[in-house]
Amino acid sequence: MFWLVLGGAVNLSLAGVLLYLILMRLRPTDAAPPPASLPTTANGEAPPAAKAANQPRETPKSDKSKATEHEQRRRWLDNLTTRVEGEIGLHSYRIEEISEELRGVAGGDPEMVLAAAARILVANQRLQADLASARAEIQQQRQQVEELVAEARTDTLTGLPNRRSFNEDLQRRFDQWRRHQMPLALIMLDLDHFKRFNDSFGHQAGDAVLRLAAQAISNTLRQMDLPARFGGEEFAVVLPGTKLREAMKVAERVRAMVAAQHFEYDGQPLQVTVSVGVAPAVEGDEPAHLIERADEALYAAKERGRNCALAHDGEQIIAIEQDHAAVRLPFTELQRVAPYGGGGELPDEAAFHEVRCHDLSAGGISFLCAEPPDSQSLVVQLGKGPNVRYMIARVAHIVAVGESAEARFRVGCSFIERLHPPGLPATEPELVAAGEPA
Repeated sequence: MFWLVLGGAVNLSLAGVLLYLILMRLRPTDAAPPPASLPTTANGEAPPAAKAANQPRETPKSDKSKATEHEQRRRWLDNLTTRVEGEIGLHSYRIEEISEELRGVAGGDPEMVLAAAARILVANQRLQADLASARAEIQQQRQQVEELVAEARTDTLTGLPNRRSFNEDLQRRFDQWRRHQMPLALIMLDLDHFKRFNDSFGHQAGDAVLRLAAQAISNTLRQMDLPARFGGEEFAVVLPGTKLREAMKVAERVRAMVAAQHFEYDGQPLQVTVSVGVAPAVEGDEPAHLIERADEALYAAKERGRNCALAHDGEQIIAIEQDHAAVRLPFTELQRVAPYGGGGELPDEAAFHEVRCHDLSAGGISFLCAEPPDSQSLVVQLGKGPNVRYMIARVAHIVAVGESAEARFRVGCSFIERLHPPGLPATEPELVAAGEPA
């Protein structure tokens, strides 16, 4: 009985020791992480984009406040580790004290053993309560640390990944490119005449333009792409699995998307455009080389007159033809479609049903649905109220997908012509998608 009682106490003590070892591994070191290296040009100087990234316009949290926050967490972890260490030591001392008493009991007096067992039970309960309290504190701090990590990788103004996150993702994609020959391309974008917004309307207007541009860029990309705020008014987009030809299309799509947006600040319309440079990874590349070439294409676009996209294929600068049909319009909510029987008549309201838009441009629409349409022509309703438009679309392809139980088919349609049913105004403004989020 004595060894059974003592064995239970030892097992609980081991649990405490394990928690203590975990805390020791979590204890932060005094060494700070090395700063991310900057890309350099052939003469050893940082390219303009890298220099700009070293001088961010806004600093949401000062370095002093961050250092204070980190020091507070360091002290908390040190205190908790010391506390658990003391609690485990005290528990071990109590168990050893009881063990000594039991060793001196002649003949294993049952009453003495029961009294010792009761004392061990109390000691175990105390340690269990202390360890439970420590675990609760660790869980709470873990959540706060995760929030800090996310904050450290996010640009607080635009909500995009920041330069640090960009560097890490680009390096990771480069490793994939080297190991598996997976194509990789990079887009660099810079807002045109950005200083004018600050000078004419103030820095708050400049911040608003940065946020709107970031949103427009993000809405144009695939889920696997990584848009990031590179620094100042410059953005970068990592395009994994993308060859130069497709990357050039994405670059032009982003340029056209930003140019097509209706930016407004304090009631004043703002014309916002971007200059774009794109480059693919080539043999012998390093991340710095890829950034440098994309930057060269970007600044060549600036010299060409801005609001255009150029590519650097590793040997020369290539012009990218502007394509207004590449504009992706917002599709933040469900769209409505109905079978089209011809004759210029608008289908009955009951014939329309909502679909989840996957992609939308001036040339067509792609949407997800539970059942494929049984008609080769559809009427697509775009927008609301005075902006409502009806387009006749021809079904181009139907592909079965497994994205979710509710959406099993992706339907691609190309717009044929605008439908002007009797009784509706026949104006010809630009096509617009529903502008209010679902």
